[in-house]
Amino acid sequence: MQVLHGVDLTVQPSSITALVGGNGAGKTTTMRMLAGLLLPKSGTVMYQGKDITTWDAAKRVATGIALVPEGRLVFPDLSVEQNLRLGAISPSARPHTANRLEQVYSQFPRLRERRRQIAGTLSGGEQQMLALGRGLMSRPKILLLDEPSLGLAPMMVDQIFETISGLTSNGMTILLSEQNIGRALKMASQAYVIENGRISLDGEGWKLAAKPEVQRAYLGL
Repeated sequence: MQVLHGVDLTVQPSSITALVGGNGAGKTTTMRMLAGLLLPKSGTVMYQGKDITTWDAAKRVATGIALVPEGRLVFPDLSVEQNLRLGAISPSARPHTANRLEQVYSQFPRLRERRRQIAGTLSGGEQQMLALGRGLMSRPKILLLDEPSLGLAPMMVDQIFETISGLTSNGMTILLSEQNIGRALKMASQAYVIENGRISLDGEGWKLAAKPEVQRAYLGL
């Protein structure tokens, strides 16, 4: 079954680009396709001027593309630190494991406190921190975040979005897929609305948030 239909989007360096829409709109399929977990039947995926359409996920990770998947998907029977170290398994990231680990622990002090704890016993918010930290361990140039606020308490949502915003100030490029459309549009320099597998609207985040059709359909205004 074809899910996406002519999706066309561009992610600018050192910025947050948001892909927003309702449940089942095609956000996760788009993210999995960009990460190399799904290959498109047609169309092209370009990264830094190269056609990477046929590249597998491992090759994309090695060249700087990392996916933090929906639902976190940590390894529940491994410790926090073992999960993080697996994020640096690619040959390009492995020599920098110690430095990256220290950076992640500085970014998420709670993970340092729980570094020996089994990941499956963490709270949902802590597992989201761990999934984000694991993605950062691969030394990504572009981070694909699929529904990072899904199922989290409001206080933890605030912390996750604050962390995401801080990453771009350090030069990280982020594509953010979110159902929390108000928050996503507020922080995104560029945004795309996806409906039924098609891009229906695009523009600067704050401008999309001000559109009456977006407010009616997604913001409850």
